[in-house]
Amino acid sequence: MKQKINTISEKITLLNKTILDSMAEKDKGAIVKNFTENSIKILGADFGFAWWKFSDSDEYKLAYKSPSTPYNPFLPRNKASHYTAIKTRRPLFKSTIKKEDYGSSNITPYMKSFVIIPIYHKQYIYGSITLCYKKQHNFTEEEITLSQAIGHTTAQAITTHRLLKTDALLREEKSKTEFIANATHELRTPLAVMKGNIDLALIDKKNSKLAHQALEAVDIEIDILSNIFKDLALLTSPKNRKNLINPIDINITNLLEKTIKRLETIAAEKNIEIKIETPENPKHQNIFVLGDEEYLNKLFLNLITNAIAYGKNDGSVFIGISKNKDFVKIKIVDDGMGISKEDLPKIFDRFYRADKAHNSYGNHSGLGLAIVKWITEIHGGMIKVQSIHGKGSIFTVTLPISSQLN
Repeated sequence: MKQKINTISEKITLLNKTILDSMAEKDKGAIVKNFTENSIKILGADFGFAWWKFSDSDEYKLAYKSPSTPYNPFLPRNKASHYTAIKTRRPLFKSTIKKEDYGSSNITPYMKSFVIIPIYHKQYIYGSITLCYKKQHNFTEEEITLSQAIGHTTAQAITTHRLLKTDALLREEKSKTEFIANATHELRTPLAVMKGNIDLALIDKKNSKLAHQALEAVDIEIDILSNIFKDLALLTSPKNRKNLINPIDINITNLLEKTIKRLETIAAEKNIEIKIETPENPKHQNIFVLGDEEYLNKLFLNLITNAIAYGKNDGSVFIGISKNKDFVKIKIVDDGMGISKEDLPKIFDRFYRADKAHNSYGNHSGLGLAIVKWITEIHGGMIKVQSIHGKGSIFTVTLPISSQLN
């Protein structure tokens, strides 16, 4: 039984709702379906269907037919009603169908009246919506106006969807281009250093100390390249999803203490003291999270290494642990150069570095913070950064605690 909508205000309200709903739709086919179904209600038709061009070709395809359609619509023919509506760019109304009309494109004994609404925007012809009546129907001025409104609003919704999709594709393409450019830059530096040192070793025919030093330098650059490729594989693999982690219960305090132990030698080179503060309550000192130990090690190794690398000589790095009922917070605070306000929103982007001088430190791949963010998120957590340029940075990692052991 078809839904009756009697008043003009109800019809306009439904049309406006269809427009708003289309803004949330990601699929063009769903937009066509919604407009077809609601057009049936607005004009009081019995059934309807839509012919659509889903590409730049001239071929129309059946995009949607209502469940109440009693037959399979035929492909529109040249010079038939569908093409007349498209050519004139005006709704085509047929109140009375004669016996001789049967057999022409999409006119069947199942309908006694119909309207074909062309859907177009400027030079773009999208298709048409056909609404059919099982009994003879005389179209009112109100219905003629509503048919035109349906055509315009459907076209606007599809055009908006097209533009948003194009914009998203352009942004994605730009992101890919920037990623490739940055990856190329990161790879070029170690390769250039390797080439120079290999040339130096080849020039030295006597296999002297100079050649040995050159080959040692090449070995270091190979390690750098290896790290870049490992990090690239981690971030670009289509499998880098949550199902890759091997979750176990991990004592986060113990994990951090082991990480600090590993980095003591590096910290000593700059005379940096690493301080860790755990909750005073003994019950809170053993805090467990459900996670992948290898990935969590990598997460905190990256953050604490950065804090040392960009911290002041004779300074300190502070690590604070706190918890509530559901989450543990780990704060890593350094007293280094900090990050400018302009750079903060981009700090977790792949290959982004606020200070290009940092390129010279260690064998970083330029992907460290992007990986940190990824690891945090696949564990159901989040990471935030606060920083004042020239006064240091605070990275806060929030992770869900293990419900069984806390």
